[in-house]
Amino acid sequence: MQARDNIKVVKTYYERLKDLRESKNLTQKEVAQDMGISERCYSYYEQGKRAITVEMLVAFAKYYGISLYYLTGQINEKLPFLK
Repeated sequence: MQARDNIKVVKTYYERLKDLRESKNLTQKEVAQDMGISERCYSYYEQGKRAITVEMLVAFAKYYGISLYYLTGQINEKLPFLK
């Protein structure tokens, strides 16, 4: 059995992006502007219609101050982003 078989994804990154944005009462437009991307690009990330790079995942984790494990759905606890 490979290591990846032991990983259970709780929520996808795009579900977490939406949850995090809404919990901060931000619009897609506000987040997109803060991240330096188009609103359409961000919308596609949130819908899971556009693949996201590791660099962008890290940028979102930093932006929201949460761990990559939480953002990628590996855990449910909102651990802080480690610098």
